[in-house]
Amino acid sequence: MDVGFVLQTTGFVGRLSSKNAAVVGSSRTSGRRMVLRASVQGTFQEIKRRAEHDIELISKSTAALAIAAALALGGSHSAIADVPDSIPNTFFLDDAGVVQKANGGYVEKALKKLEENTGFKVHFVITRYLPSLQDPTEYAEEVFQQWKCGANDVVIVAGSKIAKAGVYAGSDAGKLLSTEIAASIGSETFPFKAREEAFSLAANDVSNRVVAVLSGKEDPGAPKVVRESGDGTFKTKDETEKGKKKYTTVVVALLVASFVIPMVQYYWYVKDD
Repeated sequence: MDVGFVLQTTGFVGRLSSKNAAVVGSSRTSGRRMVLRASVQGTFQEIKRRAEHDIELISKSTAALAIAAALALGGSHSAIADVPDSIPNTFFLDDAGVVQKANGGYVEKALKKLEENTGFKVHFVITRYLPSLQDPTEYAEEVFQQWKCGANDVVIVAGSKIAKAGVYAGSDAGKLLSTEIAASIGSETFPFKAREEAFSLAANDVSNRVVAVLSGKEDPGAPKVVRESGDGTFKTKDETEKGKKKYTTVVVALLVASFVIPMVQYYWYVKDD
């Protein structure tokens, strides 16, 4: 066999093996890079997915807090959700369930009799909540318009939770039930007992005052707050001195009597001896 040929063949095979090894090494390196790149891309995708998820949760939480805050503040000014959409079938409606049945019947009869005698119709509703961002009188006016009330109608809407009421009268009823009296009924008459959670008495007070005014009688006014006097019950200095003198006189008289009476008795017994 030709030695040269063998050497050439061996060299070719060596070069071929080196190239294959280089190709294999390069493939392995490329594979590692691809795996690393895929791993990095997967990590970024996971981070992005989690970030989007957290942002979505934060958005939902913020929206929930905004809704809760709106509900806590009483909602829209124009919302009339706590009273019936139309005029109730009764003169007095205790939607909050805070007035005793007997008292509710008394108010109902009084307002019914008022309409029979004068033509003025009072719609008195007690609900649990009133819009916190709206004046009660403005709210009563909204209810008045919502119910399409007339010139002889009066709407009274009271809230048991805030112990306040709004009063609004039609044009004819307002000639007797003035704006000042209506405001006083809402801010003074109803709250006077409602603050103590005596809602039955508060309803009676409102009914009695409204009936009196719309019947042409003198306004009885808001309930008077009776304050106890801060003056003490201690006696004055002069009164104390007089008391001392009186008691001193009594004590001296008793002492004199305790000595004189025994001596007189003794003298009485021995004088005959």
